[in-house]
Amino acid sequence: MSEKIKIYLTNELKETLLKDASNFGFLKSNGEVNINSFLNTLIVNYYDEHQNKQKYLHTLIQNILNHSSLSTEENHRLSEEITHQIQNVKNQRISKKASVSISFKPTKKSETTIEYIERVLLQNQSISSYYASMFASYASLPQDKRELILFKDLKETLDEAIKKKQTIIFTLNKGKDKYMAAPYRIAASFEELHNYVLATILNYNDTVTLQPSTFRLSKIERLSIHDHKHEFSEQEKNVYTRALRNGVQFLYHPNDQLVKVHLNEPYGRRMFERFYVHRPLPLKIEGNDYYFDCSYDQLINYFARFGSNAIIEYPADLALRMGELYFWASKKYPYEPNK
Repeated sequence: MSEKIKIYLTNELKETLLKDASNFGFLKSNGEVNINSFLNTLIVNYYDEHQNKQKYLHTLIQNILNHSSLSTEENHRLSEEITHQIQNVKNQRISKKASVSISFKPTKKSETTIEYIERVLLQNQSISSYYASMFASYASLPQDKRELILFKDLKETLDEAIKKKQTIIFTLNKGKDKYMAAPYRIAASFEELHNYVLATILNYNDTVTLQPSTFRLSKIERLSIHDHKHEFSEQEKNVYTRALRNGVQFLYHPNDQLVKVHLNEPYGRRMFERFYVHRPLPLKIEGNDYYFDCSYDQLINYFARFGSNAIIEYPADLALRMGELYFWASKKYPYEPNK
């Protein structure tokens, strides 16, 4: 199977596929998007789930028809016909809006799956319609769910290690950084953009350490399970509890202290209510004083836009860090006080 397969689809759907390929690291050595690798991986990892959705629809229709006086044979035949008609309507909608095309060439890893699709699953659909429908189904999911589909094998390996409390060995940055770590949990950011692996680093580039950390799922390379087991301490568990409550994409440390932020009137509280992206979750609120146990990096990134409308009162080292940020930024801008 060496011929390219051409799919007709909407421009919006094509842009989603290209963007995902870039965001999830499907790139050639020259930095260009490797759409062929991306689409082959998508098809292999998603075709069975896509087919199960069709089977679910068929079963749902059958259950509805069970309340009729139809025979079992008539029920099955009519259920299949209605399912096919619904799929045909969906395909026609996609086809009418299709204004662009995208092509891929099957690889050794995908050719068995693609042959099965063409021989068994098409069922009077054109090849283009079938894949366009599959891609549209994939694109309708939140981005973090789409990421899990593309890295299905990686997730399954991590799930096994987490279940058995085993450690993992992997690399980042094209093999430059080598890790041994104990995975705690896979979780998505609150914005549903990416999935992260909460894990304690046990060894980094042959240096022994014990550091709770977080890794983007799609960045992990050359993953394998190691026989060594790791029991998480209460201190490690507390770090991961904070991460799951506040945002798994940020780094946390066991010695982080409670943070107090005073929101000045009239704008501080309004800004906190308005700016919801990466907004930390307060542990408690006393008037205009907000208390947090989130990542220091998250607090700095979030409150940096508030200026004098939000003041970090403690811990002192974090207040100093914010002050230095404003100080060095002010050096880049001309300023004359009002006379």
